[in-house]
Amino acid sequence: MHTMGYTMMLASYASMLPGFVAMIVGIVLALVRWKMHPRISMFAVIGLGAMLLSRLGWSVVYSLLLSHFYRFSGPAYGGMSFAMIGMRAIDGLITAGCWALILAAIFCGRQEKGPLTNIEDTNA
Repeated sequence: MHTMGYTMMLASYASMLPGFVAMIVGIVLALVRWKMHPRISMFAVIGLGAMLLSRLGWSVVYSLLLSHFYRFSGPAYGGMSFAMIGMRAIDGLITAGCWALILAAIFCGRQEKGPLTNIEDTNA
């Protein structure tokens, strides 16, 4: 990969930095709460971790793909669009799977415990 490829990859990572930070914070929070909610935390860690790795990995793949097409075919190569459509479709499927795990973590049944369990009953 030449300088343009590295520059594109670093620019891509920089633009995704806020999302990376949010995913890392989510993973840390899920790990901290693991003993209280192991199944939910597992879904969150797997979903957020897979999404984080996916974002990191796809940035490299896109940079390599663009660098390859630019170097061997020039910037006007038409076959690049088909490759990008296929890559985006795979990326979309992976992202959908990650979101399914994150949503499962959010909406899975939790055992209610603690003083705020029946807050309506205490106000009556």
